[in-house]
Amino acid sequence: MILYVAEKPSLARAIADAIGIVKKNADSIDCFGDVKVTWCFGHLLELAKPDEYIKTKSWDLQFLPILPDKWIKYPKPDSKKQLNAVVSLIKKANKVVNAGDPDREGQLLVDEIIEYAGYKGQVLRLWLHALDKASIQKAIKQIKDNKAYYPLKLSAELRSRADWLIGMNFTRLFTKKNTAGATISIGRVRTPTLALIYKRYKDIKEFKPKDFYVLKNKPFINDAYLDLTLITKTLSKGIDEENRLVDKKYAESIAKETTKANGFIENVKEEKKTEYPPMPFNLSRLQKFMNEKYSWKAKQTLENLQNLYEYKLVTYPRTDCEYLPEEQFSDGKAILAKISQLGLFEKEIKMCDINIKHKAWNNSKLSAHHAVIPTQDTSYYSKANSDEKLLYSVIAKSYLMLFLKPYIYLQQTITADIAGYKWQSISKKAIQMGFKSIFEPQAQVEMPVVKEKQKFVSSQTEIETKQTTPPPCFTDGTIIEAMSHIHRFIDDEKAKAVLKETDGLGTEATRAQIIEDLIRLKYIKRNGKCLEPVMPFVEKVLNYLPNQVKDPVLTARWESMLSDVAGNSKQAGETFLNEQIGLVKKIVEQVKTSPSLELGLENPAKPKPLPAKEIIPKSKLKKCPECRGDLVIRKTKNGNEYFRCQSCGSAFWKQKDGSVGNKW
Repeated sequence: MILYVAEKPSLARAIADAIGIVKKNADSIDCFGDVKVTWCFGHLLELAKPDEYIKTKSWDLQFLPILPDKWIKYPKPDSKKQLNAVVSLIKKANKVVNAGDPDREGQLLVDEIIEYAGYKGQVLRLWLHALDKASIQKAIKQIKDNKAYYPLKLSAELRSRADWLIGMNFTRLFTKKNTAGATISIGRVRTPTLALIYKRYKDIKEFKPKDFYVLKNKPFINDAYLDLTLITKTLSKGIDEENRLVDKKYAESIAKETTKANGFIENVKEEKKTEYPPMPFNLSRLQKFMNEKYSWKAKQTLENLQNLYEYKLVTYPRTDCEYLPEEQFSDGKAILAKISQLGLFEKEIKMCDINIKHKAWNNSKLSAHHAVIPTQDTSYYSKANSDEKLLYSVIAKSYLMLFLKPYIYLQQTITADIAGYKWQSISKKAIQMGFKSIFEPQAQVEMPVVKEKQKFVSSQTEIETKQTTPPPCFTDGTIIEAMSHIHRFIDDEKAKAVLKETDGLGTEATRAQIIEDLIRLKYIKRNGKCLEPVMPFVEKVLNYLPNQVKDPVLTARWESMLSDVAGNSKQAGETFLNEQIGLVKKIVEQVKTSPSLELGLENPAKPKPLPAKEIIPKSKLKKCPECRGDLVIRKTKNGNEYFRCQSCGSAFWKQKDGSVGNKW
């Protein structure tokens, strides 16, 4: 028997459908050719809690740091039934196929079950970019030995261990150092992200606007007005570091000198320029676009995109790549036809030229995944809701634009001299509207007709007073962008150069959840579209934390190491884990002897509880396995009792004997 182990039931059904279904069972699907397909529900195993290593539930500082010699994994309590079923099937198989999602977590969550089962037979890897039947059948023909993906699994394993080391040790450390009792939850990526949001908030609050001056002159030349603007960077004084004219008296002096003064055209430069349709979306850019245009939260985009993927309408969602495989270029005609058949962009698709090969098709630029694009299977489009259809239309529009002509225009730059001061006029005239004629229509403009050395008399020079503006607040879209391109948001030029080539903070798959976690912990809040820290709690926490715990630069460098591990660098893996262990040891020893933090129960980090029908009083409160906060009993709307932590917000099922059960 050949056994496919999928990451989730929907993926298992898609694989089984592509192979050919014979019979559906409670925990697997029988297919043609002695093939079975079974599934996980995400991770069925989890790393053991600190209690397992130190043999006590105490959070006392004497037990820190906790540095496991041998990492232990246990079945998740609510997943035991399916885990046992998958393990039983694995033990009966002649071949096992890892059919996890095509990313490092998908690799790990199936590999760890195969290892847990003690399976020694042949293991293969099915790597799926899309879930339509044709794509799956093609991928099955290209199936590879799972050993080739071991570095990817190792990368995920190291990431989870690093998160455990930082989260478990530092949350206990800083919580115990806080004499007032508020829980301080620390995350390897979450805390540096919080630091970014806090810094931007502070920059905005402390910003002091200042005036600067823009000088305009409109001489009448050849029966038309020429719009000229003073080139401030040519001035020898009165300008700031960004070449803005900030000296009002100097601005008034220039205006006086250049009013009704003699001038001449110094230079006329005309350049033909080309603007191509934008690249197709990766997840981060799509999240930013949907946030800016439709005010969607990052998580909302990811969830709807995942649904479209499971409907087989689009390719793999958690991608960091904006390029496409060259062999898929020939699919353009069929995909555009499918989009048109849905009644979308019919007029625009008729203007497409399937022979236009956009730079997006480039095999040398591909990562593990390609950009998000529509598939050739639209059979489940009718099942999509309005939000999912909106997102699909955005992706479809992005794809069809690849087959439209570029926008070509003539840019004219005129440089003039008035009373010895340099002025400039820039104008554009379309030669070929291309994709902009459909999606960004623009009015035609006439370009000034002047000649070099042509003389004129200037008009009244006008002074426009403007003010500098603070940096914009972080939104879901822009914090995702900042996490993806961390080098743009730091001042250290040396670090900026190095980080330009790294993966930033977190991954495409985790960034949206990091935002939601910070909101759940009440470390940040939404103010309209803005993400803001909850003050003064966050300020006090960040001021107390050592820089290494909150430094985005260090965390981004670690993410780069994990990418190196996935690229088969054993040395990077050893360096990465050793750095985590070294950091934990250093910070624990440093903080143990430092003054205590006095952060009272102004702490908003009591996450908003999930809706429950009833709070049941309990005289003897149990303690949370995650943070040792107080647990209270609640009831779901269906009447099932569960525990909710009043400090960290974690929820756990209540066992029949009254004990704390599985986290949910």
